[in-house]
Amino acid sequence: MEYFLGCLFTLTMIYVVVGLLRQPKNQIINSIVVHTQSKLHEMVKDFIPINTKPLKTQATEYFESKHILVVRNENNVYWIQDNVFYVADIVNGQVAEETKKRVDTSNMNKVELDKISFIVDKLTEGKKDDSGNSGK
Repeated sequence: MEYFLGCLFTLTMIYVVVGLLRQPKNQIINSIVVHTQSKLHEMVKDFIPINTKPLKTQATEYFESKHILVVRNENNVYWIQDNVFYVADIVNGQVAEETKKRVDTSNMNKVELDKISFIVDKLTEGKKDDSGNSGK
């Protein structure tokens, strides 16, 4: 009889616990889906095409016509203008226009040619998309 009462008590407790843990199947659960701009971007970022082609507009053409990329080395400034490589002296932090001349590489030794080659590489390396775009 002791075993019967213990078994009956255990089965009753299991029935009560399972009844409390089981949720009704037809209960409506209110869930609020939060759609933020950053969450939506994270979901669709792999499907967004990245436009790597540089823009060619009137504004970019005007900007390129008015700005020249220069490299300063010691007391000289180097730049490329109209497919010609120029050098000029710096006087009091300003470019002295009267010292502007074309660079002649025919009479240079190996060290000077390496220096000029490095400067030309620096002047032309970021030409395609150098307007602040990270490229991502």
